[in-house]
Amino acid sequence: MKFFKRSWVAIAAASAAIGCGGANDNRPENLKATWFGVTNHHYQVGETSFIQDGQVSNYMEGLTAAQAVDKTWAALSKGGATTPSHIFIGHDHTADHSRDTPVWLAKFPQIKVVAPKSQCDRLVELGIKNECLTLTPAMSDGKFVIKLGDNVEIRPVKWTHSNHNVCVTTTATFPTWGYLMRIDTKRGPITVYSHDSGSGDGLDKPVVEDTGTYLAPLTSLANAMQGAGATRMDLWQGGSETRVMKQARQLVPLFKPKAFQPQHWAERSMLQGIPYDWFPGATFTKFLADNGINVVKQQNYFDAVAVDVDGTRRLANPAVKAEIGLPADGTGPGPVGSHPRLAALPSGECPGD
Repeated sequence: MKFFKRSWVAIAAASAAIGCGGANDNRPENLKATWFGVTNHHYQVGETSFIQDGQVSNYMEGLTAAQAVDKTWAALSKGGATTPSHIFIGHDHTADHSRDTPVWLAKFPQIKVVAPKSQCDRLVELGIKNECLTLTPAMSDGKFVIKLGDNVEIRPVKWTHSNHNVCVTTTATFPTWGYLMRIDTKRGPITVYSHDSGSGDGLDKPVVEDTGTYLAPLTSLANAMQGAGATRMDLWQGGSETRVMKQARQLVPLFKPKAFQPQHWAERSMLQGIPYDWFPGATFTKFLADNGINVVKQQNYFDAVAVDVDGTRRLANPAVKAEIGLPADGTGPGPVGSHPRLAALPSGECPGD
């Protein structure tokens, strides 16, 4: 059974910058990104809507998976979210990243999925008929393009999974991908790179998995940036929340992100608000400042940002948050405590990071 249709996927070696006027009048003002916990993002570009991961039932106590997805979508809709066309799954870890995928697909039967092979295989085993694009070694070349409407291009980027805060290189992994987005806005193109996990180990080496050998992650990302016609990132949404420093030392000099937003953190009740703060570590904080990178740290679930050619700025999202029961600004309604992972690694960094 084939899940790959060229009607919605195109391959291109490069993207040309789009000019002004005429047929391009439908270009959006910006990209709106709403973070709703852990590695979940909703992206809105004009009328185009898509999701990263979308795993919410783990974090809405007392609700079924269907109720949790319904509640999440009711909130996002208050912020202008339109029917999503795609779900992009970042890595092969069902329990806390993609267990709700079948629920989203039942709610929106037209959604297409982009995912590692085992995730597409899982949907087939469940009898789900939605199209699922299996990411292959050939697609790690950075030239493979998924087009979402006229103004959005997504390039899959092979990446690495975190090593769970252990200060040694590990071989255990889950097949992991990032997604480079090029958005053509009315004032010019912007580029966002989002990956829902990550480790600084092995970014410069080919990735060997059961499904084949993939390009080195940094090569995959460099090719994707070149294909997007981008000389720097407008926003880097990086995971995991600890040990980002080792990734940053390699990624920042090459791709010069303007802004950084963390993800893969706050793995607790969405109904009570974030339970602890994100702490980047002193070295990482200084590194970002020294490189002129704006840190866009979330205050609570369902925080939103707008990304345009001028940069990344916070957006008020009160109606969305009210639907969940969160305050318009800041933390709460639950208390904010200490970060459990950083209790074991207080600096957020290992020697040599």
